[in-house]
Amino acid sequence: MIRIEGIMGLIKNLFNFVYLKIFFMVLIPVSFFYVSYAFGEVYISDHFDNQADWTGRVDGKGVNPPEPWWNYGYYNSERIHISSIDDAHGSGKCLWIEWPTSMTELGLMTPTTVAESKSTLWVGFWFRHNAGWDWGGDKTYKWFYGPQAGGDRWMINFQSKHGTIIGDTRLDSNISFDTNDDQWHSFIIKMKHNTPYNYDGELRMWMDGIEVQWTIVYGTMTSNTKLMFNETGSVWDSSFLVFGFQSRPDWGTGNRSYFDDLIVASTREEVENFLGLLPSTPLPPSTPTHLQILE
Repeated sequence: MIRIEGIMGLIKNLFNFVYLKIFFMVLIPVSFFYVSYAFGEVYISDHFDNQADWTGRVDGKGVNPPEPWWNYGYYNSERIHISSIDDAHGSGKCLWIEWPTSMTELGLMTPTTVAESKSTLWVGFWFRHNAGWDWGGDKTYKWFYGPQAGGDRWMINFQSKHGTIIGDTRLDSNISFDTNDDQWHSFIIKMKHNTPYNYDGELRMWMDGIEVQWTIVYGTMTSNTKLMFNETGSVWDSSFLVFGFQSRPDWGTGNRSYFDDLIVASTREEVENFLGLLPSTPLPPSTPTHLQILE
């Protein structure tokens, strides 16, 4: 009996040893480490689907846009709307603008805090305009206004139907993003402010996943990743971004533009997710930002 009990005790001890070894190898790392992950930050976003219908001017009086948007009174017009006239995904609402045949500024603006003191911004939206757009003699449509840098603004526009103006520099693109097919197209824009005295700022844009390549027309900046927005600065000013913005004095009638799923965020992943796009490249596995050993 003593020998049998001794053998049983050895077996029991061996079992406990194996169990504890498995516990320490598998369970302890999970329970002893606290894991947290870094995610991008969304500064402003709107699918518009849950917004009440809005028109910028009713009965001769300006109507402020809904939260989270902000606007100067003179941007508000009976020509700018949020309604279910269209949607990039087949149902819901969007922002749309009926452009007059005069020089007029219409657009939806972010609060100034969206860009303030940030060095990198990712912007995304769906966009289309009606086929048969009547450009008249002036083919410039300033359709996205970026934040100020050192008090100077810049824009992306249909300059001869595709280009951008940054201070005294003009860049043209290798593709026309003036789409006349009356179809929705996705746009992603990266804005990275330069560091002081360096041409290392970025203005990159993707249309339907294809990146626009800028070439210089005049000025001193050389490419979409070698830009200087402000010589001494490193972050964007406290200033708004505008979607829409400006018509021209000799356009014809019937011009409409449409925006949906507007977002400004800190990462491309946040923008692609909001637009309902597949990631542009496979994302690496999430890695812990820090590990904390619990004692």
